[in-house]
Amino acid sequence: MGGFWRLLTIALALGGAACGEPTAALMAAGQDLDEGAELEPGQLVEVKVSRVLATPNAVRPDGVQALLGKRLRIPLQKGDLLLTSSVETNPALAVLVPKKARAVTLSVSGAENLHFGDHVDLLAVVRDPQSGEWVTTTEAQNVIVLSPGKLEPVANGEAFPLRRVSFLLIPEEAEVALLTVRLGGIHVSVRNADDLDVLEERGRATAATVLSGERRQVLETVRNRVRTDTIPGLPRPHPSDPVSPSGVEGRPADTAPVPVLPGNQTP
Repeated sequence: MGGFWRLLTIALALGGAACGEPTAALMAAGQDLDEGAELEPGQLVEVKVSRVLATPNAVRPDGVQALLGKRLRIPLQKGDLLLTSSVETNPALAVLVPKKARAVTLSVSGAENLHFGDHVDLLAVVRDPQSGEWVTTTEAQNVIVLSPGKLEPVANGEAFPLRRVSFLLIPEEAEVALLTVRLGGIHVSVRNADDLDVLEERGRATAATVLSGERRQVLETVRNRVRTDTIPGLPRPHPSDPVSPSGVEGRPADTAPVPVLPGNQTP
């Protein structure tokens, strides 16, 4: 995309100059800039381009000062126009953090598509000190993303790329999260912004959970109750489609009672 914008800028600038078309002064990258780079005055240059490119999203010389010191959300190549959407314009973390809470920056997986303000759950992936097997448990729910941070290269032996993300936590949660990263890792799952419920303790997933499939049917029944008809662009099932086997006779799957997960039954 960067190369396209650079070629389009040059073509329109030359075409506009040749035709005597009015031009506009915009800011562009004077050198290759990586994602996450902090903008400095020497990195940007003023260019004359066709007014066609002077969109509200384009940065003009008088608007550069407000963006200096901010981080790029995407990489820019030399000659690319600087757009306001390319720059992380969120306020300083200290301004965002409420009293009694903390902004904690952690290297986590599953965060490739995170945005400021997303609501997520933090899944701890660590080894059980007694059995030595890997286990997964939900460490924190409905956590707010304060800054998506920078994507890191995939390390040798890692299944997912890591990203340094800043989360809004309370001090005790921050302590647990930091220790979790040291012991194993944290994976992020994104939730609906209006889904504020904190689910009850559900135990943990182990290798036996995966291999035995003891929770598979129960979880499928729960998942089939989730409304997917609100997802834009997702095809809706035809009325004549058969009811999911997870449903109950005479009752569609999305209204079937939620069964109790194995291991969570009350005596």
